[in-house]
This record gives sequence, structure tokens and C-alpha cells, in this order.
Amino acid sequence: FSTGESRKAFERIYVKILDVNDETPIIDPINGCAMVTEFLPLRDTVTIITAKDKDDANTPNGKIKFSIISGNDQDLFDIESIKPMTLPLSSSNLISESSVRIFSQVSLRMRVGNYSLTVKAEDEGFPPRFATVNVDICIIDVNDKNPVFIYPPSNFTIKIPENSTLGTNIIQVNA
Repeated sequence: FSTGESRKAFERIYVKILDVNDETPIIDPINGCAMVTEFLPLRDTVTIITAKDKDDANTPNGKIKFSIISGNDQDLFDIESIKPMTLPLSSSNLISESSVRIFSQVSLRMRVGNYSLTVKAEDEGFPPRFATVNVDICIIDVNDKNPVFIYPPSNFTIKIPENSTLGTNIIQVNA
């Protein structure tokens, strides 16, 4: 260097930026009650839940798993994943989107009523971040039963005196 000569060397350096688990999954809002009949076929879908995580979709931080954490005391429902998708957020980032379906795991016949499940969407980062949502399910009664006469019993004979006045009570029928 004493002669004023300059020397340069170049080296290519690769920098890998790791994703920090700084985003909480966001669950798409659920409006109203998921209405199904008591004759919903076994394992048929009751409703679908979708959540997104803005962390890197290629790391555990952006992968979402779901679970029913309360409200399923009778084990009527179960949950399973639907094929995950990756959507473009911008040219350099990806957002992961995961969906699950809640389905009937037993017959819903004669289980008419309203049920409220709490579903948790949790990423696989460390420490994990999660969100919860209440899922209301309304099982509707199907008009599948004919009325049944309780009284009088079948083949019951009623005797009326011929001199009964108009408007006289003859029998009370219960069904």
C-alpha cells in the first residue's frame, strides 16, 4: 500500500432473516348460529372456521392448529383440518391460512337444542400464540313424529243418552 495502490477483495455474504413469532392468529368472524337438523348425516360438516397468521408460512410460527377447548361435553362434534393455503401478502411475505371443519361425530337425532363450542386457533411457534372463538350450533327439530292419542284408548266406545242436550260434554280427548 505504500505506493498508493489500492487492493479490494469481495466476498458474498448470505444473511438469513428468521421469523419471530410476533403475530397472533386471527380467526375469521362467525355470524350467528350454524343451523343443522337433527338428521344431519354422520360426519357431515356443521361449519367451517378459518384463521390467518401473518408470521412466515414456512415456519412453525405461521402454521395453525385448531382444537375444541370447551362446550363439547357430550362429544357430539369433532374438528379436522382442511387443506391449508398460502396467500400472497406482498411480494416478499406470505400469509398462512388454515381452515377446519366442525362435523358431527355421533347422530344428532333427539339432541335438539343450542350448543356453544369454544375453538382455539394456535400457532406452532415458541411460545405459541393463540386466539379463540365461540361457535354456536343450533340443532333444529324435524317434524318427524305424528301426534299420538293418549286418551281415550283405541277401540273405546262412547255411550250418549238420547235425551242429551245440545252442548253437553261427551268426552275429553288428549293427544
